[in-house]
Amino acid sequence: MVDYRGFDSTLTIFLPESDEEYLRAQIQFKFMDKDGIVLSKGFSTIDIDILPDKFTVYDNYPNPFNPITTIRYDLPELQDIDIVIYDLLGRVVTHVELDKVQAGRHNFTWRGINDYGKRVSTGIYFLQLTAGKDTRIQKMLLLK
Repeated sequence: MVDYRGFDSTLTIFLPESDEEYLRAQIQFKFMDKDGIVLSKGFSTIDIDILPDKFTVYDNYPNPFNPITTIRYDLPELQDIDIVIYDLLGRVVTHVELDKVQAGRHNFTWRGINDYGKRVSTGIYFLQLTAGKDTRIQKMLLLK
């Protein structure tokens, strides 16, 4: 609420628990002069970016997969990302470094290939995703 003296209250928007990247809000407004005559009124739609409050790595989807899987992760702040996929024997299959990834929700797609561009065999693989000092490990199953 605003009058000729300035703001007399605060607009507060409560964000629902959601995996979405933004919240679309519709705001109704009415501008009046000091005598209560309506100067303007209407609706406005705004998109509010929702930044995650913590580093999270979600289970890959689909899992099991053939040959493509997607890993979703949330970053609360700008960070360098290090993604390493290991085979069951602990050998590095692929390694990706991403510099200065913006805060928000992100996806990484693995197409079941190694660093040499060759398709990997059926089996269990481990994803290690590191952001700053935080590391998460996920198990993935490739079935052909």
